[in-house]
Amino acid sequence: AQPIDWMHPESPHCQVCDIVSLPDVALIRMLESVNSNFESTVSMTDFAGDKLYPLEVTPTRLTTLLKLPKGAFITDAADELKLESWNGLEILVIEGNCDIGGNIHATGNYIRLPKTTSKITAATDCLLFVKYNQFLDGDNRQRVIDTLADNKWLPGPVDGIDIRPLHVFDTESIMLLRWQHAAEFKPRLNPRGEEILVVNGLLQDRDHLYRQYNWIRNPIEDWRTWHGNTGTLAYYKSGHFPDDPIRTSDHHDS
Repeated sequence: AQPIDWMHPESPHCQVCDIVSLPDVALIRMLESVNSNFESTVSMTDFAGDKLYPLEVTPTRLTTLLKLPKGAFITDAADELKLESWNGLEILVIEGNCDIGGNIHATGNYIRLPKTTSKITAATDCLLFVKYNQFLDGDNRQRVIDTLADNKWLPGPVDGIDIRPLHVFDTESIMLLRWQHAAEFKPRLNPRGEEILVVNGLLQDRDHLYRQYNWIRNPIEDWRTWHGNTGTLAYYKSGHFPDDPIRTSDHHDS
């Protein structure tokens, strides 16, 4: 599949194209459904530095890679999503620095905000992994974690893999996985699915080799064993699929 130019005003996927008029970036209102069938294994492997690269879009949730030039900003997400209830914002700063409510978050920062009306502004050119409206009911924990602090990493599930726990609530678990040398592991089964973003290096399952910024989402019926090499870094989340997922096919579903 060829990368879609979500930013181009003549793109058939750009329903509301004021997103091109940076620095004011609107997100959800101009997007079609993307990977909304949570019963299927899906992967997105063609990120090429797009300003907005949606990985998962339903009427109430968004997962995306977002590349912002210095000075660009995202306005109040709750307003953009037109939601009656607001269930959080989750960000991993992959490159650069961003400003949220006057607080600067640098490369490697992981942020969870259960409630926010603050703008997210690119203090420098930055690349963010962003998840909107996906906190589980009852989860109100705010976090800011410097994942580059080595003293917070722990021995992982097998020799050669370290983990940096980021958040646990109810069925949901989020962590970073860092490979010290070639190793493989199979995560504990979780009936509410798993999701992986390759932040750095290479990751492989039984069928595919995934590279930097590739994204994979698996239901329990397709649980995988993951193989990484020295230097591989991956964001890993499990137990967070919606209770009543939308079962609609779209052009990105596998």
